[in-house]
Amino acid sequence: MKTLSAAKPITFENKTIIPIEETVVYKKSVFDNHFIYGSKKPGALIILSDGIPKAYNMQFEEISIEHLIEETKGLKELMNNV
Repeated sequence: MKTLSAAKPITFENKTIIPIEETVVYKKSVFDNHFIYGSKKPGALIILSDGIPKAYNMQFEEISIEHLIEETKGLKELMNNV
């Protein structure tokens, strides 16, 4: 299961950066043993400059902000409050 979540925004001068974290949880069952493990890593960045948001993946290629908002719970509200 993969989820995206917004981390605490960082603001400086007239720019705000919102890091997006990607969390992946794995489940595995072998006979009567069950294993759950996961990982968390940077997924994307949103940079708000003069109120204009732009989203970038970790290769710093611009990506669709609308798609990122759809996939990240609470991101739209967070962006409205920054």
